[in-house]
Amino acid sequence: MRYDEIMATLRNVITFRCKKCKVSGSAEISETDHPYSTETYVNDVTPGFLVSGAAYPDTAKVRCEECGKKVR
Repeated sequence: MRYDEIMATLRNVITFRCKKCKVSGSAEISETDHPYSTETYVNDVTPGFLVSGAAYPDTAKVRCEECGKKVR
């Protein structure tokens, strides 16, 4: 594993690619620092993609805005 891949894993960064439009992107999923809150936020999403259902990096659903195809 490369250094940037390891750091991306530690920061909860997900990567994705639309095979139809040939566009790649990424998004960072972060949790709140409050001990009683379980809210998560999606930051730094690459323009052209919609991210939803991001309670955890594994459950995030990503769609390409250009063609509407489910990417992840």
